[in-house]
Amino acid sequence: MSWNVVAGNSFGKLGVVGALTFSNSLRSIFDQQRNYYFPNPQASADPTNAGPPVLASEFDYDESTESVRLGGILNISYQFTPAHKVSVKNFFSRDTDDNTRYYEGFYQDFNTDIRNQRLRFIARTIQSTQLQGEHLFTGLRNSIFTWSMAYSKATRDEPDLRESLQIYRPFTDTYIFFDDSQSAFRMFNDLDETILNPSVDMMIPFYAGSLSGAVRFGANYSSRGRNFNSRRFRLNLRRTRGVDLALEPNDLLADENIHPRGFELNETTRVTDAYRGTRDVFGYYGMLELNLAAKWRFIGGLRVEDMQQDVTTFNQFLPATGREPAPFDAVNYLPAANVIYALSPKQNLRVGYSQTVSRPDFRELARFGFLNVVGGLQTIGNPELVQTDISNYDFRWEYFPSGNQLVAASFFYKKFENPIEQTMIAAVALLRTFSNATAADNYGFELEFRRGMDFVSPKLREFAVASNFTVVNSSIDLTNVSDTVVLTSLARPMQGQSRYVANVIAEWARPKARSTARFYVNYFSSRITDVGAFGLPDVVQDGLASLDFVYEFTVRGDDRWKLRFAGENLNNAHWRLTQGGEVFLGYREGRTISVGTSFRFF
Repeated sequence: MSWNVVAGNSFGKLGVVGALTFSNSLRSIFDQQRNYYFPNPQASADPTNAGPPVLASEFDYDESTESVRLGGILNISYQFTPAHKVSVKNFFSRDTDDNTRYYEGFYQDFNTDIRNQRLRFIARTIQSTQLQGEHLFTGLRNSIFTWSMAYSKATRDEPDLRESLQIYRPFTDTYIFFDDSQSAFRMFNDLDETILNPSVDMMIPFYAGSLSGAVRFGANYSSRGRNFNSRRFRLNLRRTRGVDLALEPNDLLADENIHPRGFELNETTRVTDAYRGTRDVFGYYGMLELNLAAKWRFIGGLRVEDMQQDVTTFNQFLPATGREPAPFDAVNYLPAANVIYALSPKQNLRVGYSQTVSRPDFRELARFGFLNVVGGLQTIGNPELVQTDISNYDFRWEYFPSGNQLVAASFFYKKFENPIEQTMIAAVALLRTFSNATAADNYGFELEFRRGMDFVSPKLREFAVASNFTVVNSSIDLTNVSDTVVLTSLARPMQGQSRYVANVIAEWARPKARSTARFYVNYFSSRITDVGAFGLPDVVQDGLASLDFVYEFTVRGDDRWKLRFAGENLNNAHWRLTQGGEVFLGYREGRTISVGTSFRFF
């Protein structure tokens, strides 16, 4: 179920608006197929031409999650005078996931079947408060000065992950407890992050005959800090006499079996299970908006960012020893320019250029490792990552028939220097990490269409279509990649990039029947999800299309009371990932049907 309440009002110069939302959802995915592979033996001779991978483990999954979401907003504004206003904006969100997972199947390292059960609870919270002011100075060309001070705090609490492993014994046809590093395992993770973000902006308009526009400039500062620590524990089996190892985990690991002749609790926390991250960014910008006569418009400027970042992994019990810092400092000059030419009152041509960056996140830099599946992939950061520099070029034609209707065609080109990709490596165990490639190029075109169908025939005036279709040609330069990573595929698109992406919304609206219906179709073609290295092929996700439907009915003519019916993933799309042509992951999420109502009091 889910519900939300929104309310607001003005009291003279004071304005207040608030919202509260709550939802509780249950989701189960059964019969997931998950397989993990090692490189073909011939990979030792040529890691880039290794042949099909070798099956290491083959599991069937069942997983269920209960998700609870609570959120709230409270914004207050006070208009001192028509020219001066101060606002306080508050946001709060708390999301929790209660997850249980069960899988069993063949594991090559043990040469038999295993069974794994895991319980996991995660709570995430975000709190944000922003004090903001807007000031109009009529004596200074009607300039507008705005300022803000924002403080945000985010936490992620994982208080007690519990996992148990059982191994199949064919001579007794039973599963019994297996004393492994991930069995009778408990993990406690805690993360907190704060962001302080003050900013100031100034806008000065100007008018001179057919020339008009505005000059904008400002500065901001972002100070971000994160603390993360993980504690790992195991119940080690001291002796097997008198202990029935065939019991289910809840019975086997009960209090009465934790004693010197049964199970003993030991800490297995690693020296890399804690890290601290800081990121300070000083930003300054200047911007010009210029209108020339009635047809030309120029928007351009420069932003300068001075960033200092550090992520230090350390032993939380001996913080002064074994520290592994990953400092990262950069000064970036980020120009942007757009030129717009009005072909007619309803048509524009746009040409744009911008320089942007994508910086590695704390988690991608930290050496903290987490094994999600016994026999599967462990994820670990890479402190050697550098930022990605991106050059963006766009050319766009757009036509506005009327209202919010649009027909547009765009050509784009993006140049990436040192793009960060998720890489899969077969080391002592299967490992997922992050690596910089040398460079990459994405170019293609996009078609957009948002229009009522009455231009085809007056009989179709109740129908409208909104759609976009994108074709991307992606290639990546893998020369001069780090010697520590030997990538298997030397000619491929960027990780995560599909060649085709399409979205379609078909709408029917009949005011007389107080009814509206929409179909949503979303599609993307195949894409690489994990880049293979040292003989492991890339993991490729097959193309996927999903279908959603929403119908709304207004009960009365005053538009206050509405009924809503929604169906998500009506085609029960099949998520399928392959590695070297073999199934890596396959599942269906199932369909979601919901019925709801809303009522507006005033």
